[in-house]
Amino acid sequence: MAIVPTAEAAREYPPLRGGKLLFLTAVIATAAFMEILDMTIVNVSVPTIAGSLGASNSEGTWVVSSYMLTAAGEAAVRRACLRRPLIASRSHAADPR
Repeated sequence: MAIVPTAEAAREYPPLRGGKLLFLTAVIATAAFMEILDMTIVNVSVPTIAGSLGASNSEGTWVVSSYMLTAAGEAAVRRACLRRPLIASRSHAADPR
């Protein structure tokens, strides 16, 4: 299902260009890098933690899988929230109701 912007939305939220687009791209790339780094740290540290707690490798795999599933669910919720405008449109903000 594609999201088709209306003419009013196009006027209120013009496309990003120049420095703003570069900044947003850098922020998204940094966030993606941090997520990959986080998953790598979890994958590397779980065998050591599982060994010190006396857990088996299969139990460590469950921890990694549940962590990744939770992170993916959080990313999906975050993506769904970003589809909605973060601020009210100007026409609704001035509405006294």
